[in-house]
Amino acid sequence: MSPPISIDGTDITGATIDGTDVSEITVDGDVVFTAEQALPTAGLLHRYDASELTGETDGQNISGLPDLAGNDDLSRTGTVEYETNAINGLPALRTFSGGNGIMTGGSVLSQPFAVWYAWEMISTNQGLNQVFANSSGFDVSVTPNDPFNNGNISIRAGNFLPTSNVIVRLQIAGWEFDGSNSQIYDGTTSLVTGDAGTDGTFGGFILFNRRISAGNSVALNARYGEMLIYDMNNPSYNASDVANYLGEKWGVSV
Repeated sequence: MSPPISIDGTDITGATIDGTDVSEITVDGDVVFTAEQALPTAGLLHRYDASELTGETDGQNISGLPDLAGNDDLSRTGTVEYETNAINGLPALRTFSGGNGIMTGGSVLSQPFAVWYAWEMISTNQGLNQVFANSSGFDVSVTPNDPFNNGNISIRAGNFLPTSNVIVRLQIAGWEFDGSNSQIYDGTTSLVTGDAGTDGTFGGFILFNRRISAGNSVALNARYGEMLIYDMNNPSYNASDVANYLGEKWGVSV
C-alpha cells in the first residue's frame, strides 16, 4: 500500500495520535503514512531555496535570492537563470560552463560552519570553479572539480582538503569548515575528514562562483535547488538530519 499524500486535496505532512506526533503509521505491516522530514533549524544561519521563488519564468535571469532564514539576501551578477521543473519537479537555478553566474551579498562566517547544497553538476570544466567562496579572496572555497586535485572535490580555508573522487550527478553535498576536523559529505556519507584551515569569510560569502572583480569566468554547468548554511557551534546541529531533509525534499537518495 502506498502512503497517502493528501486528503480531499490537502497535503498531509504530519500526524498526531493521542497528542503525540508520529513519523510513521503502519496497518497490517504496510506503511500507510510517513511524515515529511522537517527542515533542521538548529544553528541555521542562511537558507536559499529556488523552489520558494515567486513570479519567475523559465529561462529568466533572476533578480535576487532572498535569505529565508537570516538577513543576507543575495544579488545576482552575470547569468543565473531560473528553470522550472528542473530537479525532480522542483525549480532550480542554472549556471553555465565558463559563465559568470554569481550570487553575492553574504555576511561574515566564522568557523565552525557548514554549507549544504541540493544541486546537480551536469558536466565538469577545468578551472577553479568554486560553488561557495569568500567574497574577498579565494582561500575559503568549495571546488567540486579542482584542477590541482586531479579534477576531484576540495575545500579550502587557508589549507587544502581534497577527496579522491568527483561526483557529476544530482546530489546532496555537505561541506563542514571546522579546522582540522573539516569534512566533505556525499549525502550522509563522509568522504574525507582533515584540515581545511581555520579561515572564515572575512569579506562575506558568495554562491556559485568566485569574485567576478578578480576577472573570474569559470562557473559550472550546474543546477542549484536549495542552499543551507549552519553554525556548527549549535549542539543540536546534525549533518545526517540536514542530508535527510534535503534528500527527501529534492528526491535524492542519501
